Amino acid sequence: MFRTQQRRLTVVAVAFALCTLALAAVTTDEAALDSSDSRAYVRIALNLLRYGEFHDSGQLSQDRAAGLLSTYSRRAPGYPLYLAAVFANSSGARSLSGEYVSDPACEPGAPLRRRVQRATSTIVAATVAGTFLATFAFTAHWPVSVAAGLLCLMLLPASIHELLAAFLLLGHAVLAALTWRRPRVLTGLASGLALGLLVLTKAIFQYWLVAIALVCAVALWREGGRRQALRPAFAAMVIMACAVTLPW
Repeated sequence: MFRTQQRRLTVVAVAFALCTLALAAVTTDEAALDSSDSRAYVRIALNLLRYGEFHDSGQLSQDRAAGLLSTYSRRAPGYPLYLAAVFANSSGARSLSGEYVSDPACEPGAPLRRRVQRATSTIVAATVAGTFLATFAFTAHWPVSVAAGLLCLMLLPASIHELLAAFLLLGHAVLAALTWRRPRVLTGLASGLALGLLVLTKAIFQYWLVAIALVCAVALWREGGRRQALRPAFAAMVIMACAVTLPW
């Protein structure tokens, strides 16, 4: 019975993922990087690859020589890091300007844009399938789990930046819930890592980093019988999130 249910879960999760990939292939286009914010993130990603620096500049060496660079980019680093990882090992990333990469009319930048499309479609599929599986893990209710997967598919934002944040938020939330149910240091570390990356991707979640430290403190105070098991797992989660976030 257990194996049968596992197979069904796998089939439905794979179906969600494949449907999401199919929809992403139809609905996304190469103009996804062609906005003022996206162009800035692309420039930072290219500067990361070429110079190892977080700067929003289309001509970094000239701006540095002229003394026009600020010490640090005001943009959150998570999304540029993601783009840099997607662009890595591509010859175009070393030679094209950010405007050429972002412009859907620029043919030399098409391979890089397609890379971003494929990577982002995979993240969307993982988010939708993960929402279904996580809901079933906590409710053991098929209709609710399928509805959660469909709702996730409908509510996911169109912006790649927001999609990456949604994926990290799901990972953090699921791992935090698992840490609560079965306190383990490794699960706490994984949840903290996801939260730290989420803060680096979308800065508004820095307030949640403060809030979750307070939530953990209240939970330890109220759950006296489980305090000894929860304390190291909660500490690992908060410390890992801070370790990832604070250097930036």
